[in-house]
Amino acid sequence: MSIAFGTGNKSQAKNLGPDQILFKKEEENLFFNLSKDRMVLSNIKAYAGWESLFNYFINFLDVVNDKLGVKEFNRVSVRYVNNLNLPNYGLADFNKYIKSAPSVPNGVPNKVSGFLNRLILSDEEKSTTAIVSQGLDHNRVSLSETLPVIFDIDVIKTGKLISEKENIENILNSLRKFKNDIFFNTLTNKCLELYE
Repeated sequence: MSIAFGTGNKSQAKNLGPDQILFKKEEENLFFNLSKDRMVLSNIKAYAGWESLFNYFINFLDVVNDKLGVKEFNRVSVRYVNNLNLPNYGLADFNKYIKSAPSVPNGVPNKVSGFLNRLILSDEEKSTTAIVSQGLDHNRVSLSETLPVIFDIDVIKTGKLISEKENIENILNSLRKFKNDIFFNTLTNKCLELYE
């Protein structure tokens, strides 16, 4: 089975076996992966924007529903992996940029070369979970004048999710709102100003 979507020389679909298809649209850094239990649209490198990704996903959803007869999903998620390059003033000033910054106990050396924070938030009423990870890659710290921080937000809705277009659109918009609430309530105004 193979699905081709889009135009241009660099658009291609690849059959990865009986249960998985990968579609690439390299000029837009888009990758679409379809398997028996998962439909994933990834935007690698330059962020294409919510509207663009949302429209691509809904177009793929139409193909999945119409051509493959998919009636429901058991999971829908929205994931953003943000690469933040923060001024390297040391961890003492880190909380000026991220509200949930890690702290170093008094009386120990405060030169931090890496960290990983992971928080799992659950909204049982909406069957929604957010996995929020922050990390400082120790392999890249010494190579950079900035602090290379990964801020990864994966928001997931599980259950018996009808694959009708309007339902999935509502779910995606709800997940995006949850993601935005986490993003904008975690980063400080000073951090956001770096990216204006």
